[in-house]
Amino acid sequence: MFKSLFQKSKNNKITYLDSGATSMKLDLVVDAEIEFLTKFNTNTHNEVSENSSIINEVIEKLRVKVKEFLNAKDGNVAFVSGSTFALNQLAFGLIDEIDSKDEIVITSVEHSANLLPWIEITNKTKAKLNYFDLNDNGTIKIENIKNVINKNTKIVSFAHISNTLGYENNVKAIVDEIRRINPKILIYVDCAQSISHTKIDLNDWDVDAIVFSAHKMYGPFGLGILWAKDALLDRLKPLVLGGGNIVNVDKNSYLLSEPPYKFEAGTMNLSSIYSFDKLLSWYKLIDFNSINKYEKELKEYFVTEFKKLNDENIIIYNLDNNQVSILFNVKGVSSQDFAIFLEKKYQIITRAGQHCAQLTKELINSKTTIRATLSIFNTRKDIDKLIEAFKDKNSWTDYIF
Repeated sequence: MFKSLFQKSKNNKITYLDSGATSMKLDLVVDAEIEFLTKFNTNTHNEVSENSSIINEVIEKLRVKVKEFLNAKDGNVAFVSGSTFALNQLAFGLIDEIDSKDEIVITSVEHSANLLPWIEITNKTKAKLNYFDLNDNGTIKIENIKNVINKNTKIVSFAHISNTLGYENNVKAIVDEIRRINPKILIYVDCAQSISHTKIDLNDWDVDAIVFSAHKMYGPFGLGILWAKDALLDRLKPLVLGGGNIVNVDKNSYLLSEPPYKFEAGTMNLSSIYSFDKLLSWYKLIDFNSINKYEKELKEYFVTEFKKLNDENIIIYNLDNNQVSILFNVKGVSSQDFAIFLEKKYQIITRAGQHCAQLTKELINSKTTIRATLSIFNTRKDIDKLIEAFKDKNSWTDYIF
């Protein structure tokens, strides 16, 4: 259905099941990066260059396009290096406003990018770090939110969809409950794993900021998107200072640019921005319902075929959800060894380890796992190959020793 969109970047000998780490790139994205580098090859902030003026205009129009894509009626968009930088900006940009009386709430299944900054900040400021109660599938237990949210809660930050178990949090219901208890709380949502699979509607979510990365939605590397409400952008202090985010300097002081420019010091990743603009134009032509339907059909097909195996030696930790993540282990085999076997014998690319979410082990009682992630360029043939590899699991030693 979608596979033909990826012929330039798809090696037909492999089955790519690692979109949770990074997606394949649309041909139009590859073409756009090449076009920028060969046709424009310019930097911004040069008012006497025609090419620079063109790219400046692309950037400003892209901010509007991103807001339209997210159905954001207000706020603004900053272009940064990735979701990790954006989450750190949201955290450390307010460190001067956080003290020992404040509380911050996250979940134990967050990606390290949404966990480590808060650990660091609470250690430095003596603020209290609390964790939401979770359902068995790793989603936030909405009926227990009242146990961790109070008048001292300053910031809440959580993922829309987990990068391990892959379950989707009901953002609207969670936010509504938080706002009912304390409407002043800042709420951040990490959309890195959901942005290419589910339509984000910020007009429906009363959140203060979201982040996501272009490379996980069939786009280029090195580009993160930070959307935030204007009031929050005004309060945040930029993590990086330099050319591009100041308007005046003397020997002992400087004046920052207004948001979002104060978050964009230095040379931006302009080829990625240029290709991301083309990508969002493509998304306008695509119905997210079609993406959802296709990906859910793939997952349902996997579940059906896996159950036919009736193999208790293969543990699937999230078989009962309809999202694209498949988290699994083979009894008696290390996750790394089996992932190597999948690639060496079957040319199946997965990911093994802790997936930058080490606390997930508290839910599944396993330190490491293998993660396969489905996407729109995958087909039933890819799933058939994975099932075939499962049937052949006992030959893994031939490819390790």
